[in-house]
Parts: sequence; C-alpha cells; structure tokens
Amino acid sequence: MLASTMKKPRSTTSHPPTHPHQRRSP
Repeated sequence: MLASTMKKPRSTTSHPPTHPHQRRSP
C-alpha cells in the first residue's frame, strides 16, 4: 500500500483532498 503511493504520487494527491480543505476551513 505504501509502495503504491510512492510509485503513483498522483494517486496520493487525489486521496488527500480533504487535508488542504480542512486547513482552509479553520
């Protein structure tokens, strides 16, 4: 699972879309 994110960094950006969103909320 971790290796998948390292190989596909684009997939990680699609996954953590709430991280930056929560930062803008507060």
